[in-house]
Amino acid sequence: MENLSVVVLAGERPIEQDHQTTNPNIFTLIAGVPTIERVISTLSSSQKFSHILVVGPERAKKDDSEIMKRILAQRKVEYVEPSSGPSESAAKAFMMSDNPVLLTTADHPLLNVRIIENFVQASVENRADFIVGLVPYEVIKNSFPESRRTKLQFSDKTLCGSNLFFLKSKKCSNILNLWTKLEALRKSPWKLASQFGLLYLIRYKLGMLTTQDAFNVLSRQTDCRASYVIIDQPRAAIDVDSWEDLSLAERIIGADSESND
Repeated sequence: MENLSVVVLAGERPIEQDHQTTNPNIFTLIAGVPTIERVISTLSSSQKFSHILVVGPERAKKDDSEIMKRILAQRKVEYVEPSSGPSESAAKAFMMSDNPVLLTTADHPLLNVRIIENFVQASVENRADFIVGLVPYEVIKNSFPESRRTKLQFSDKTLCGSNLFFLKSKKCSNILNLWTKLEALRKSPWKLASQFGLLYLIRYKLGMLTTQDAFNVLSRQTDCRASYVIIDQPRAAIDVDSWEDLSLAERIIGADSESND
């Protein structure tokens, strides 16, 4: 499938009151290249995408940034002013596109064309409307044992996110709207659980919920068929939102350069 759109979330994360330390951002240099510029360059290298929507940063920061000026000078790249959070920003950009959309983030500099195109192809072949890219935890642990990733512990698999999503139909807006609700409830665990049902939360905590069970619940809650695709490339799970991640990313990029020499 060609003529796809990409939505790249490039807004700033809100700073929690108990976490005032500064972490890398989308303009942080990784091996001499700004993080967001690496992401856009990789996406631009694929022939599958006709349109790249960059959602963020705030307009004032965008206007003052030479990096953003370079990025937005590219023919198929367009700026979208962000909304109040990532889910609302994603929903805003998604509604601007008439094509199926690949959704990712600007802090994902280890993406390469192979990962992206394999994920898109597998998603196109999947019958669901909303597809999530997930990486087996063991794959990450075997390649990068020092990398600390958030684990999704199901009874049949332990998986990690990849910040790669594929949205095929307008029903995907239902999932983006649920995401907005979950963001608002993230500090109220019981209210958060009520969005899916206490029974499913207990089953997950006890390690009794399968991966398919989880996506079936999400599909029923949103009236949108949701599924997942396994990505076997460990680097797909590594976004750069900490200095430890940045150090790891630079080592991986350095190894890439050596293998290409």
